[in-house]
Parts: sequence; C-alpha cells; structure tokens
Amino acid sequence: MPTVDFITFCCPKDIHKLHADGVLDKAVKSHLHSFHEVFVLHQHVAGVEALSLPDYAKIIPVDDEIIGKYIQLPDEAAEQYTGPANRAHYWRNHVMNHLTGVETSQADYILFQDADITYLPEYGPWINDAIQLLENRQDCLMVTPNWGGSDGVVGQDSKAWYVNTVSQQIFLIKRDRMLKIDFSVPWNWEKLAPFGPMQEFYYMLEGRFWRYMDKNNLVRGVLKNNRYWHWQW
Repeated sequence: MPTVDFITFCCPKDIHKLHADGVLDKAVKSHLHSFHEVFVLHQHVAGVEALSLPDYAKIIPVDDEIIGKYIQLPDEAAEQYTGPANRAHYWRNHVMNHLTGVETSQADYILFQDADITYLPEYGPWINDAIQLLENRQDCLMVTPNWGGSDGVVGQDSKAWYVNTVSQQIFLIKRDRMLKIDFSVPWNWEKLAPFGPMQEFYYMLEGRFWRYMDKNNLVRGVLKNNRYWHWQW
C-alpha cells in the first residue's frame, strides 16, 4: 500500500487552537486512514508556549529559507501585490509551509490541510479513492474532498468532478510529483484564474499551483461523495 503523511501547520494566532486538547487527534482520525507520519509545522512560533500534542505527532519548525530552492528570487511582483510582510496574505507565509512539508515527508503521498479543516467521517473513507484517481489520471494533479460545491467543472465521472480551480485548504498530492512542479511559471495579468480571485492569490501557493496547472492543462479532482468542513479560525 502507498504511504501517506498527514501535514498541517499553525502560526502564532492559531497555535493554541490547534494544540487544544483533542483538536489535532480529531482532525487526524476523521480521515479514517492509517497515516505513515503526522507532522505539525510551526511557522514563526518560537517562544510561544502551547499544550502538548498526541505522541504520534512530530513538530517541525518551518524553514523560511526553503523558498529560494523552489521559487526564483527575488519575486518582485509577489512582494508588490502581497506585501508588506505583516499582511494576512503575504506570499511567503503561504508557500513556506507546504515547501517545508514536501521536504520533510518521505511518504508516497501527502495530505496537506489547514489547521481549521475537519473531514466529515460520516461520508466514509476517501484517501484510497483519491490515490486511485491520481494513479489513473495523469492530468489530475491533486484531489480534495467536496466542500459543498463544484466551481470550475471541466469534466466529471462517477467518482469526481474535475475542476480548473485550486484551493490549498486541503488536498492530497503525490510527493514526487509535487517536487517537480515549477512554482515560478510566469504570470502577467493577461489571463485571470476562474471567478477572478484576489490579486494575492496568484502568488500564494494555490495561485502558483493554478499557474502551473493552467500552463500544463492539468485539473484538480473533487470527490463527489466525500465532504469536509472549514471552521475559519
């Protein structure tokens, strides 16, 4: 069986919520899957005290310097459209977590999810279906459970919708494929992503995924019969 790692992350404003008693354990177990490793990435939380996590979880400090390994620097447009660094959608803060995660993991697949996401287990297991989909469709870069919608549908089958939109809230991806992604595909406002997202989108991780997917005619799979919930901390 392919191995799958679970990776989530937190910054100072979320650390006490994620570390609260039972929160991470509930999130992990909600997927009804036996994960190879569970990683909690801490972004800029040095010196912040928090409650302990389950023994199976490993805390990894986010590597701020990792960005230059995957993204061509300086990225002046990213700084212009998302800065300064204290803004909510400053681009570096929205790419360093996942890049640290893909370097940390040694699994075949990675489930990335924001700390305020919970899969709804009453809809049954989904990860094995997602793996099968990724193995069978080379044009599908990532798979997510359904969030209650299907924006940007460009195709479908009995299991999934295939969409040209991207969200980094939660997704399963093959690790070795993510390592080969060009996160610096040029973009200059000539083509907008579907539904006209905010300008910061194009420089956050999800926008960089979209730029790469648009260039290479790739899609995201959305499983029809599986749902997750976004708590919006």
